[in-house]
Amino acid sequence: MVKFLCSAFVCFLLSLFPIKAICLELTLKRAIGLALKNNPTFKAEEVELSNRASDVKEKKADYIPRFSLTPSYTWQAGQEEIPDLTWENQDYKASITQKIPLGGEISLSYGYSLQSFSSYQSEITRYRLGPNFSIESYTDLITIDPEDKHNMEIDLSYTHRLLKDGLVGPAFVSIKEARFDQLIQQDVMARSEIDLISKVRAAFYLTVLYQKYVEVNQENLDISQRILMLIRSRHQIGLSAEIDVMTAQIDMISSRQELLSSLETLEKARQELKTLLDIDDQIRAIGQLETKRSPIELEEVVTVALKHNRQLLRIEKEIEKQELAVKVAKNHLLPQVDLFARLKKVGWGISFDEVKKQDSDEYQVGLIFSYPFYNRGLKENYHQRKGEIKRLKLERRGLESEIKNLVTTLVRQLYLLDTRISLLSKQLEILKGRFDLALKAFDEGLIAMDRVYDARDDLIQGEKRHIQSLYEYHRHLSTMQTLMGSALEIG
Repeated sequence: MVKFLCSAFVCFLLSLFPIKAICLELTLKRAIGLALKNNPTFKAEEVELSNRASDVKEKKADYIPRFSLTPSYTWQAGQEEIPDLTWENQDYKASITQKIPLGGEISLSYGYSLQSFSSYQSEITRYRLGPNFSIESYTDLITIDPEDKHNMEIDLSYTHRLLKDGLVGPAFVSIKEARFDQLIQQDVMARSEIDLISKVRAAFYLTVLYQKYVEVNQENLDISQRILMLIRSRHQIGLSAEIDVMTAQIDMISSRQELLSSLETLEKARQELKTLLDIDDQIRAIGQLETKRSPIELEEVVTVALKHNRQLLRIEKEIEKQELAVKVAKNHLLPQVDLFARLKKVGWGISFDEVKKQDSDEYQVGLIFSYPFYNRGLKENYHQRKGEIKRLKLERRGLESEIKNLVTTLVRQLYLLDTRISLLSKQLEILKGRFDLALKAFDEGLIAMDRVYDARDDLIQGEKRHIQSLYEYHRHLSTMQTLMGSALEIG
């Protein structure tokens, strides 16, 4: 009765961890696609890259002609001195400004205003000679006619920084800096993509590994059941003792416990993979653990890694950005000469035709010279930029050496694992044949039951060692692909 309850409890636990009742079957390619589509960390990198692209567009907008139009209208009435006077102002100003790439800027503006005054009456005090040569005052009412006043102004100006921002110093500094930030973010995003793919690949093959463990433990349970049935049949005809039956039953329960433990581990691996994919569905990984058929050439892999490693590419972009910063910092230490030229035409009158006939032009041409005498901050900034370049180059050299050593180690480990897997495959075939012979010999009464269990244990351990070696091969291969800066398969 106790054995029946134990078996029923184990079956209930197995129902909680179904092996084949999976909603979503995932290949490695599909898993990577879901991760790139759903993973929130990677999506955040995409948003940051979009922001960097917007920064570049914003800096480019500085070199797009800027046009502005400013109309205004005001109306006033009821001054204390002249209560019936009203007047209105109409002002219109249009301007266009264009930034010149090599440090210049040209601007053209046109302004026009119209002041209209209404007619009004005003009382004035007059004086006249009265009787007996007296002076008397009287009030006279006069009417002022309406009046318009026109004003026009045309302003054309040009300024140019003769030494900085192009002719001596670097041009398009703001755009170049924004582009460097964009390129650096592209490398960061590409590295995040490769890291994510590497994590998905590792989690995927870890899930496949534990699925294989479940299959092996299921096979172990099936073997234990076969041995139990065989011993029971022998016990019924008096060839095996009762203790052998009990030993086989205990072994079968142990096999079920191992199966439950592997199912629990498999579920944890699935949850890790689902977290990377940002999905809630139950999953089953569809893939094989196998080695590459084509050999991996060490020199070729090292060359590709040094050329395409995303961390190295990011450092290269950082060095280029700092070299630009050094040029800018050095440029700030130079004397500054600015050229400006201006043509201004102004006119006014009671009509627009009268305004156009006027010839009142103003011309301005000049040079502005400035020199930063003993500006310690500028000098320190220049030396800091140069020091940053030296630091980045040392970091690049160290990373190159680290990549070479890691790739060399990984290639050798892959070669050794490939050889080991080949030997384990041959050993596994022998272990399977040995177990079949042991089971047959036990059935014929030629060997003891312990020899069957030893052959079974060796077979199960051989299968697990073979699966574990295949997983280690894929894990090292995934690390190498990350170092190479490529999501493509090697070999």
